[in-house]
Amino acid sequence: LTALAFAALPATAGQSNAESTATKADEVDPNIAEAIRRGKMLYDFDQAAWHSTDALAAKAGDLAKLKLVGRVVVPVEGGLETLYYGRTATGRYTIFSGVWNGTEILNPVYLNDDAGPSLSSEANAYADIIELLMAGKLETKDLWYCNKARPNFALLPGDETGTYLLYFMTAQQKNDTYPLGGHHLLTIRDGKVVTQRKFTNSCIDMGGSANADENLSLFYLTHSLDDTPTEIHVFTAIASRTNVMVGTTGNKQTWIVTPKGNSASIVNEKNVKD
Repeated sequence: LTALAFAALPATAGQSNAESTATKADEVDPNIAEAIRRGKMLYDFDQAAWHSTDALAAKAGDLAKLKLVGRVVVPVEGGLETLYYGRTATGRYTIFSGVWNGTEILNPVYLNDDAGPSLSSEANAYADIIELLMAGKLETKDLWYCNKARPNFALLPGDETGTYLLYFMTAQQKNDTYPLGGHHLLTIRDGKVVTQRKFTNSCIDMGGSANADENLSLFYLTHSLDDTPTEIHVFTAIASRTNVMVGTTGNKQTWIVTPKGNSASIVNEKNVKD
C-alpha cells in the first residue's frame, strides 16, 4: 500500500482530460456504480447518526440519563430516519426520532417515556442485528483497526433478499485526518454472518481539507484487493472533500474519485506506469 499527497489540486484538474478520453466508469462498470452507491450511503448514514445525536442532546441534555437501548437509521421517504429506542416487556419503543434530509434534521420528536410508538418491522429488523452485535453473537474473524479508539459501525440495507451490510470502521480521531485502513464489511442474513472482507492489508491515514473549498487536494494510494475503487474510497473522498486517486495494482489502472456534494464520481484515467 503506497500513498502520496498532493496539495491544492483544483477540483477539475485531471478530471477534464480523463473525461475527454474515457467514459465515466460508473456508467459502464456495475462494480463502480455499486461502490458509489454504498459510499454515498455510508456518508449519508454517518451524517444522519451524527446530526440526530446532536438534535437529541439539544432536547434531552444528558443522554446517559435516558433509557436508551440502541439506535437505528432507516431509509424513509425524504431522507434517513434515526430512531433512538428503549425496550419494555412488550417490545421496543421510540424515545427520539428525526429525519435527516441531507441538510438538517426534520420533525425531531422526543418522547422520553415508555409510551413512545413501537418500532416498525423494518426498524426492528435493523435493531435485531444491532443487538446481536452488541451481545457479541455475530461470528467475526480477525477484525483489526488502526488506532485504539472504539471503532464505528454502520448498518446499511443490502438487497431484496434480506441481506444487510454491516461496516466496522476505524474511528477518525482528528478532524483533518481520515483513516483508510482498518475497515471491514460483513454481510448479514437471518442473523448470521454470510461473508466478511477487509478493505486494506495495512493502516494508512489521509489528510483532507474537511471543507467545501473549490481547490481540493489530491491523495494517491495503491490498492491491491480490488480492480476498482471501493465504497471506502468513495466515503473518504466525500467526507474529506479530497480527490482520491487509486492505483489498482492487479490490473494496473488509475482511477480518480472526485467528491460532488454528498456523492462522488469515479473516472478511469490511465494505465498505471510500471
